Parts: sequence; C-alpha cells; structure tokens
Amino acid sequence: MQEKIADVTEINQLITLGKEKGYLTYEEVNDVLPSDVVAPEQIDDLMHLFGENEIDIVDTAIKGEKLALNRIEDQEEKEEPAAEEEEDIAATKADAISIDDPVRMYLREMGTISLLTREGEVEIAKRIEEGQNEVNSSVANCSVTVNEIIKLGEKLKKAEINVFEIIKVAEPEEKKEQSEKEESKKLLKSIQNLKVQHQKLQTLRKKCESSGVSQKAKAKLAEEEKKQRVQVEKIVSDLNLSGEVMDKIIEKIYE
Repeated sequence: MQEKIADVTEINQLITLGKEKGYLTYEEVNDVLPSDVVAPEQIDDLMHLFGENEIDIVDTAIKGEKLALNRIEDQEEKEEPAAEEEEDIAATKADAISIDDPVRMYLREMGTISLLTREGEVEIAKRIEEGQNEVNSSVANCSVTVNEIIKLGEKLKKAEINVFEIIKVAEPEEKKEQSEKEESKKLLKSIQNLKVQHQKLQTLRKKCESSGVSQKAKAKLAEEEKKQRVQVEKIVSDLNLSGEVMDKIIEKIYE
C-alpha cells in the first residue's frame, strides 16, 4: 500500500478550497506536501485527484481568477461564448495546462531527492568549520598578517583609527564609548604579545632550516615550532578582528 503523501485532512481542505476557487496555485499544492521523499506515483495520484474535481493548477492567482471568472460568465449566460471569449478561455486554459506539466515535473523531481538529515547537517557544519580553521591557521601564521596587525596597532596609538574599526563589537553605541579606552588598551597589549611570539616563531623556523643542526635537534625544534605556531594562531584569533580587517589582510597576502 502506498504511503499517504500528506495528511488526509489537509488534502480534503485543499480540494475544498480548489472547488471554491476553481483553481489552486503551485504554492498552495506545495504547502501540503510532506517534508520527506514523495514518490512520483503519489504525485500523479494527487494531480489526477485535482483533475477529477475540475481543479486547475496555475502558477499565479491572477491566472486562476481569470479562468474562474470565465467559467462563471459561461454558466450565467448559458450560451455559446463569442469567438473572442472562446479565444480568451482557450488561452487561459492553455496557461493552466502548460503550468500543470512543469509543476508535475518539478514535484516528481522533488520526490526523488532526499532531504538533508540532521546527521548530514552536522557533517557539513564540521567540514565548514574545519575549512575555516585551515584558512585562519594559514592567515595567522603569515608574516604579512602580523605586520598588518602591528601597523593597525601603531595607527591606534596615534589615534588615527578607532579600536572598533579593528575588532568585532556587539555592544550598543552608548556602551561602546565607555569601553573604547579599555578595549584599546587591551588590544595594544595583545598586539605587543603577538609581535613577541611571532618573533619567537621566526627564530625557531630559522633554526629548523639551519644546516648545522642534527636531525634529533631538528625534530625537537620542529615540535617547539608547532607549539609556537598554535600559540600565534590563538593570539590572532583572540584579537577578534572584524571581517573587514581580515578581508584587507587577505588581500595584502595575495598582492
């Protein structure tokens, strides 16, 4: 037995609405479809059900109203419509039919595609986070990044730039003014620490590349360099630089 494509009550309500108006829009049909996979056969059954009840599927309510109005006029006059009216009705019906086919095709296609599961969402989120971490790591360990941050610190000291032009902030305007001095002091201290730690990292790298160092010593230096690199990454991350600042730094890296 085929699974129900939607709640019976919702389908009945949709048919009642369609009979009252003489048509249904694509959105109205789509709203009652389930969030899980819909079999093509089930879509065919639903479209057949609308056809039996003389309910046309149209892409807009305007076309539906036009079709319904033509039907009412036809019933009231109880006579053959004039040639022009016949053309109008034929054109409107043609619209309904032409829309019905792509709607059916779209719904059938939609029924063959499984929606993303919760596990899938988590997996994608993890991949995005991993990719972002890789980017942040590469940017943080670039000398250009450190130099640009140091330049920003110099501008901040000279009051050429506001601290909130450098870091992200979610505070209301009235609180920003109160915390500006405090945030500036905190940022300058962090930038100074970054300068020192980055210099240590550069020194370790030079030692690792030195030809006069034994393999055993190089292995130890490589481990120290790795730890120092992580420390530099954390300092840059904790600076909480704004997206605009990071974009400008990345542009500098690619110059």
